[in-house]
Amino acid sequence: MKSAVLLASGGLDSTTVAYRLAADGVDVFPFFLDYGQHCVEMEWDRVNEVLPRGMRRPERCDISDIFNGSSSRLIKEADLCYDFLRSVFCYAADLLSVSRREFDAWVWRREASVSNPQLVFAF
Repeated sequence: MKSAVLLASGGLDSTTVAYRLAADGVDVFPFFLDYGQHCVEMEWDRVNEVLPRGMRRPERCDISDIFNGSSSRLIKEADLCYDFLRSVFCYAADLLSVSRREFDAWVWRREASVSNPQLVFAF
């Protein structure tokens, strides 16, 4: 019997491969990497839900120490307010008569003052 190690995330690709390998009679060893992603528990739950019945449960390996201090959006949850404002700004700049430089300065001032949760538009 053939065997394989599967890097399983619970996503579409690794789940499809898991089902294909199981259908082909391959003995699969699922492996899940916890690299400190902000949604790790959701991913861990998902991978345990979606793997084929009868397949080994995934082995969880914590390698999060490698990525301590990372600013990657995979590790640090995205600031959706900032992302939304950045995506909308290109369309609103003409209406607001605000340059990108002024807008970026406002965003960075806002981000620097964590204690002020309310948005204030002052130029």
